[in-house]
Amino acid sequence: MTRVHQLRSVWLTIVVVSAMVVGPAALAGAASDAKGVQAQTADDATLERLDSGETFWQGQQLLVLAGEENASETWQLREWDESGGGNVGTLVTEFLLNGSGAATIQTSDLVGQYVVVNENGTPVFFANGTIAETPTANDPSFEIAAQSLNASFSDETVTTATGDSALTDLELRSNRGQYRVVLRSDELGAGQLTEIFAANRTDIDGDGQQEVVLSRPVTGPRDALDANFSTVSPGEYEIVVSPVDTNVTARATIQVREPGQQGANLNQSVIVEQRGDVATFTVQLNGTQTATVTVGSQEKNYQATVRVRDVNNDGQVTLRLNTFVAGRNIAPTGGFTVAEGDEIIDYNLDTEPLTTPLDAGQYGVRTLVDGTPTDVANLILNEPSLQSMTVWTAPDSAEPGSVSELLSAVSRDDTIARGDWAVVEVSGSGLYGYLQESANLTNRSLGLQASIQRTNLGPNAEAQSIPARNVTLVTDPQNNHFFMLLDTNGLETDGRYNVTFTMTEENPYVQQNRSVSTVFNVVDRQVTLQNATGDQPLRVALGRGTVSGNSTLAPGSTFDVRIESSGSSAFLRTEEATVNQNGTWTVNFDLPNVENGTEAQVLVPNYNVSSEAVLVEGQLAAGGPAANETTTVQTTTTTTTTTTTTTTTTTTTTTTEAETTTVETTTEEGGGGGIPGFGVGVALVALVVAALLAIRRSR
Repeated sequence: MTRVHQLRSVWLTIVVVSAMVVGPAALAGAASDAKGVQAQTADDATLERLDSGETFWQGQQLLVLAGEENASETWQLREWDESGGGNVGTLVTEFLLNGSGAATIQTSDLVGQYVVVNENGTPVFFANGTIAETPTANDPSFEIAAQSLNASFSDETVTTATGDSALTDLELRSNRGQYRVVLRSDELGAGQLTEIFAANRTDIDGDGQQEVVLSRPVTGPRDALDANFSTVSPGEYEIVVSPVDTNVTARATIQVREPGQQGANLNQSVIVEQRGDVATFTVQLNGTQTATVTVGSQEKNYQATVRVRDVNNDGQVTLRLNTFVAGRNIAPTGGFTVAEGDEIIDYNLDTEPLTTPLDAGQYGVRTLVDGTPTDVANLILNEPSLQSMTVWTAPDSAEPGSVSELLSAVSRDDTIARGDWAVVEVSGSGLYGYLQESANLTNRSLGLQASIQRTNLGPNAEAQSIPARNVTLVTDPQNNHFFMLLDTNGLETDGRYNVTFTMTEENPYVQQNRSVSTVFNVVDRQVTLQNATGDQPLRVALGRGTVSGNSTLAPGSTFDVRIESSGSSAFLRTEEATVNQNGTWTVNFDLPNVENGTEAQVLVPNYNVSSEAVLVEGQLAAGGPAANETTTVQTTTTTTTTTTTTTTTTTTTTTTEAETTTVETTTEEGGGGGIPGFGVGVALVALVVAALLAIRRSR
């Protein structure tokens, strides 16, 4: 362990790469070494005695007492090469032992592992500054480390008023376990610093000047020094902190103001919440980082006082009150909590503890700074309610850990593909002070009961229940609803499930059971191709071919669709499909250099779906016929009268340039000029057939 003496050595006049020779004669007065370095008077109690195997700090002065038998010898300080298995390394400096065999090593520019080597080149073990005859350390080396030090005030601003607003902490952070510090300031005198930090004045470095030294050692890695600025004039002050024996410093600045320059205000004059929920107050701070908030009154038989601090210096504190536990002494701070970046300094319940949750009604809220009221508001608590239940679904890949993530993934649907999330939304208030984890959904002592049961099991079968531990709970108190998330991988396909949530009579907010319920169905995970029926292949357009279909998967689900061909123009393309809100999906394939009529296959690999396909020119409607493909529709109309009969047969293609063939026949009046047995009707049929044959030949 590092042994730290409490007094700093007299500053010596040698440079880092040399060592001052100190012995009994030099301690009594000045002396000169062989190099002409002038030694100054020193007391060895102010030095750190060298110990092998120990850690020292950069800036400390290390005392070596080698004994009179080694007097006037030239020894060396060398680096210790740990990577080489503990070898003596590069020379740092030589130093001359004085007539008593003593020397002091200044470490201001040293960091690392070192060893002292005698005149024979042998590493020397030290214990308490002297040569160790029976070493206890593993090796003769010692470490010199750089001390880190950071300083900051816990409040940016304090006041000169007598009271809490003048108090703050100077927070120190260091990698050193224990050390003494000196406090300085260009704006404050030694006497003022002594009052602010309850410090002592002493000449710690022997320069004839008294320094302000903290009366106790500082401990790492973090320590807080009490500071009281009530006797200081308004202004900005910088405090400089230095360990007494190393060369590191840290600075912290604080603003001191008059008391009247401070304020704390509530951002709302009326806060409305339900019994059992969490009420939120935002306290805006001006010229202070602390404020006191009081909720309730003696007349309401509930009054609580909480003191808060703006730690992250954003000018506000977000304070929350859990009305379910408020006043009941079942929470350390009476149900008060703060947002990240703020803290509760103190809490007190000013009335007798409650045995039941807060009643509905109006409660006063007040803010104070240094005991002076600065703002008022009202907290109104209404009775809770339970309103409705709705089913949603989300893709199996979704990870809805927060409300925003959940709402971005869900879609309204009570038919859930097995493996997707079934999301049951419950709208209700007065729950969120105690409904914080899924185990609470079936907590009889809280008067809550949630059940999920399969109901379509046939006659004489009991409903199958889903344990609450399988449910993931996500709450949204601001909007008065919560979500029960159920992974349907463990449910049965074609199952019908009934979900019920009940506030029972054991709940402190209801007199009789209140329930909401809904149902959802679980179906198989399916993907189908549109127009893939019978033996007819899908027709996919060349260039940019579109393939579409339907799916039972939750909207937002994705899967791969592939089109491939092994013919002379072999190719393989894969695109990702996304299920739309209406259960459809569409992908587009880039097929620029494929011949018309090429045969291919469309597959959805993960869902065992495939269809033969043919690539054709033109734009197709998701697997429909090509735009330039001719479809012929025949319509024959025959009208017979005793006077004139007209028959028109028209064949029209689906394009704007379709060919039209019209055969027009008129039968004259009278009936005696025909061939026997070959009447007008038969003649018309013959003409129609002839016309159709002519059209066929023309193709």
